[in-house]
Amino acid sequence: MFKKGLKLYSIFKSKCPHCQEDDFFEGSRFKANVAEKCNVCGEKFSKEPGFYQGSYYVTYALGVAIFVAVWVASRVLFPEMSMPILATIIVSALLLMTPFSYYLSKIIWAIFFSVINHEQKMRELLLENYEHLFEIELLDEIKKVGYIKNIPEGDVIINIGDTVRNMPLLLEGAIKVSRLDDDGDELLLYYLEKGDVCAMTLTCCTGNSISEIRAVAEMDSKIIMVPVQKMADWVRDYETWRTFVFESYNSRFKEMLEAIDNLAFLNMHERVLKYLKHKVIVTKDTFLYVTHQTIAYDLHTSRVVISRILKSLEKEGKLKLDRNKIEFLDF
Repeated sequence: MFKKGLKLYSIFKSKCPHCQEDDFFEGSRFKANVAEKCNVCGEKFSKEPGFYQGSYYVTYALGVAIFVAVWVASRVLFPEMSMPILATIIVSALLLMTPFSYYLSKIIWAIFFSVINHEQKMRELLLENYEHLFEIELLDEIKKVGYIKNIPEGDVIINIGDTVRNMPLLLEGAIKVSRLDDDGDELLLYYLEKGDVCAMTLTCCTGNSISEIRAVAEMDSKIIMVPVQKMADWVRDYETWRTFVFESYNSRFKEMLEAIDNLAFLNMHERVLKYLKHKVIVTKDTFLYVTHQTIAYDLHTSRVVISRILKSLEKEGKLKLDRNKIEFLDF
C-alpha cells in the first residue's frame, strides 16, 4: 500500500523511522513496547528517559481527528440523527480506535524527532566528508534518501549471494572486500577507507545482480547506505557523481592489478610484509589484532606458512608477536 521510503510506510508497517528495515516494537504493536534500538542501522528509539510521554499530545491530536471525522461523516450521511445517538457513535469510535492511536502516536512521535536529528546529523557528516567532491544539490539528495549505519568490527555488510539494495559510502573506519574462489577459499581484493566506495557493489547496482563479494568491517565503521535505485539517476544528472564513480572504478582496478602483481612477482615473505604494512595504514594502528589464520585466508595460503614467515619477520626485528596480536615495528 505504501512504498518503502515514505514515512507512512514506517507508521503503518511499524518499522524503524530511519532505515525502515527492523521492527519498531517488540512483539505485538498493540502492546506498544518500543524496542531499544534498530538492529539494522543502530538507531536508538528512546532518546532519553520519558521520551514517549510527549506522544500523548499525538494521541490527543488523533482523537480530535477521529472525533471530527465521525462527526462530519454522520452529519453528511445521516443529517436527522439525534445528538445522543451521534455522541454514542463518536465515543464508540474513539474507544475502538484507542489501541491503534496508542501505538501510532508513539511511532509518529519517534518519526518527528528522527527526521529532525537524522537530517541535521546527515548534513554535518556529508559536508565534512564529501563537500569537496559533490555539489550541494547532490548532498541534499543523499541526505533525503540515505541513512547512517554503524557497523561493529567484524560484522558482514554485504555477503556473497546477497541482493544489493543499498550502496555504502564510508564515513569512518575501514572495510575489507574479498571474494571466494571455486574451492570456497577467501581471497582479499582490497580495502575501503574513508571517502571510498566499493566498485564491485557499483557493478551489482548497475547490473541489478547479486553480490559477488563479501564486505566486512575491518574496524568499527560508520557508513551511509544509499538506495541502489538512485545510482543511474545520479550518474546521468550529476557530473561530480559520474566522476566519483569512474575514479572509484579506476582506483579499485589499480588495486586489483597490484594484487595480481603481488601474486605473480612477490614471494610469500614479501606479500606478508606488504599485507601488514597496508593493514597498519588502513587501521592507523601499529598493533594489529589479527590471527595467523585470518592472514592465511586473506593471502590464500596455509596458517603454517604464515606462522613460519611471521616468526622469521620477528627475528628480523620487523614485528613482535603476541597472542592474536602483532605489533608492527618496521613502519
